[in-house]
Amino acid sequence: MNRERMLAVAVVVLALCAVFLAYRAFVLEPEVVRTRAFELVDENGQMRALLSISREGTVALGFFDKQGRVRSSVGLLSDGERVSVMKGSEGKTVSGAP
Repeated sequence: MNRERMLAVAVVVLALCAVFLAYRAFVLEPEVVRTRAFELVDENGQMRALLSISREGTVALGFFDKQGRVRSSVGLLSDGERVSVMKGSEGKTVSGAP
């Protein structure tokens, strides 16, 4: 293969790589992910944390124990009021702020 032909092949390969990388950057890996909730699950598929927004506009982040009970949560109500709750192992509130 002569030198000019090798250069042409290299240019085509580089162009294909550039197209692939652009496709991956703009289609496969968007910069913004939009959803109404994110669930973090353990190795058994059980939800351990939840970040969500309700239809009314309340935003909350909750943490769950292995039994599925909410142990800690923070959030903002739709009117902007903050909420924070922590519960002990018995399920009783040990700390909270309206």
